[in-house]
Amino acid sequence: SIDLKNGFKKLLMNSTSTIKNVDVSTNDKINNAIKQITNNNIDKILTYEDYKINTRQLGERLDSRLWTIAGSFLLTGTSIGIIIPCMPILIKTLEIPSSQFGLIVAAFGLSKLLGNIPSGYMVDTYGRKPALVGGLGLCAIGIGGIGLALLPGLGTPWLFGCRFITGLGVSSFIAGAFMYVNDISTTLNRTRSLAPVMASFQAGTAFGPALGGILIENFGLTITYSVVGGLFCILAIGNHVFLTETLQKRLMPSLKTSNGVFGSFKASLLCWKDLLQNKSIRDIVLLNGAYWIALAGTQMTLLPIHMVSTQFSMGATEIGATFAMMSIVSVVTSQPIAYLSDRYGKIETTILGGGLVGLSLISIPLASNFTELLIILAPLALGSTAITTAPQAYISDLTSAKDRSQALALLRTGGDIGLLIGASFAGIFADFTSIPLTMECNGSIMLISIALFTYRARNYLIS
Repeated sequence: SIDLKNGFKKLLMNSTSTIKNVDVSTNDKINNAIKQITNNNIDKILTYEDYKINTRQLGERLDSRLWTIAGSFLLTGTSIGIIIPCMPILIKTLEIPSSQFGLIVAAFGLSKLLGNIPSGYMVDTYGRKPALVGGLGLCAIGIGGIGLALLPGLGTPWLFGCRFITGLGVSSFIAGAFMYVNDISTTLNRTRSLAPVMASFQAGTAFGPALGGILIENFGLTITYSVVGGLFCILAIGNHVFLTETLQKRLMPSLKTSNGVFGSFKASLLCWKDLLQNKSIRDIVLLNGAYWIALAGTQMTLLPIHMVSTQFSMGATEIGATFAMMSIVSVVTSQPIAYLSDRYGKIETTILGGGLVGLSLISIPLASNFTELLIILAPLALGSTAITTAPQAYISDLTSAKDRSQALALLRTGGDIGLLIGASFAGIFADFTSIPLTMECNGSIMLISIALFTYRARNYLIS
C-alpha cells in the first residue's frame, strides 16, 4: 500500500507522470487531484493495484478545455472552408498557369517554413495563447487581402504576398494551438485529444464550402475573401477573451538569448540536431516531408486546376461539394482512427493512412466524371486524417515536455519543406508533361516512402 498524503505531491510534480497535466500549483489543487485518484476519500490508503487503475483512468480522461479549443477550430475550419471554392475560380479568372500557381502555393509553404522557429520560440517564451491569437490576426490580413488581387495592377505578385503573410499566420496559430492541446493531454489520450480538435476543423471545412459557394455566386470573390478576413479577426478576439494560458514555465528550458528571437534560431537548430539522432524521430519527420510533397503537388496545386479544366468544368458549387465530402469523411472517421491509434499503435495507423493517400493520388487521373472523382478522393480524406494526427501524437510521446514544442516544430518543418518542394515542382513538371502524369508521380512518391518507413519501423521495433 502507499500513503498518498506523503508521496503524491512529489509524483504529481514529476513532468513525466502520466497525469502531468493536473494543476498542482496549490495544496487545494493537489488535494483535488488526490480525490480524483481515491474516489473523493483523501485519507484512504490504496493498494498499489487500485492506484494504478485509478491513475490510468485519470490519465485517459479528456480535459474539458479541449472543447474550447475545438470550438475555435470549428470556426477556423468554417472560415477556411468558405474560401475553398474561391481559389480555383481565382486561378481561372487571372489565367494563372500551373507553374505560377505552384509558386503561389510554395510561397505559403516557404513562409510557414521560415515561421516555424520563431513560432516555437514564441510559444515557449511568451505562451501558447499569444502565438495562437497573433497567428489568427496575420491570417485575417493575408486572406482578407487576397480578393484585391483582382484589381488592375495587382494580380499574381499581390496574391504571392498575401499567401506569404497567411503562411506566417498559420505557422504561429498551429504552434500555439497544438502545444495547447499537448499541454492538456497525456500519453494515454493524446491522439484522442487531437482528434476532436481536428474533427472540429474538418466539420467547419465541410460546412464552409457550401457557404462559400453562395457568397461567391451572390457577392463575388473580393467580398468573400473580405468576409473571411473579418471572421479571422473575430476569432482572434474571441480566443484572446476565452482561452486561458497553459504554459508552465517551470517545466521549460529558457530559449532566451541576448539576441532574442534571432538567437533562438541557433538554439532550435542545436535542439533539432539532437532530436534527429533518434532514428524514430528522423523517420517520422522524413515521412511527413514525403506526405506533403505528394499532397501539395496534387491536392493543393494540380487538383484545383484539374477541377476547372475542360474535362470537369466545375463551378463553385461542385468544387465546394467535393471538398465538403472530404471533410465529412475526416469528421466521421477521426475519432475511430484516434481510438485505434491510441489502442493499437501510432506507427500502424500512420502506415495505413499513408498507403491510402498514395493509392488515392495515383488513381485521381482515372476519374472521368464528378462522381468517380468523389469516390477516389474519399480514401484520400481517410488516409490524410490518419497521417496528420498519428505522427503528431507519436513524436509527442517520443519527447519530454522541455523538447516537445521543438519536436513538433521539427515535424512541421519537414512538412513545410515537402510543401515547398511539392508545390514548386509539380506545377513546373505538369507544364512540361501533363497533370495526370504528375499526379501519378506524386502518388508513387507517397507509396515508396510509406514502404521504406514500414521496413525501417519493423526493423527497429523488432530490435
